[in-house]
Amino acid sequence: YWDTRQQTPVHTQQLPERCYALSVRHPLMVVGTADRNLIVFNLQNPQTEFKRVVSPLKYQTRCVAAFPDQQGFLVIIFASYLH
Repeated sequence: YWDTRQQTPVHTQQLPERCYALSVRHPLMVVGTADRNLIVFNLQNPQTEFKRVVSPLKYQTRCVAAFPDQQGFLVIIFASYLH
């Protein structure tokens, strides 16, 4: 987490894999990683994971969007098929 008034990050969060998608609806932040993990952080306590689930979708997460009411999130994948 970065405060643009400072030279260094306020906090660095280690993720299990590369971040491929991210959405923020304060106070929640949803991160989609390369290994299909979906990690939710409560920004009022950003050092601790609020929840982690593995995407039920077969392919890697490419886009995630937190719902405005903060009750869930949408996951989008891109799957290409060659016939």
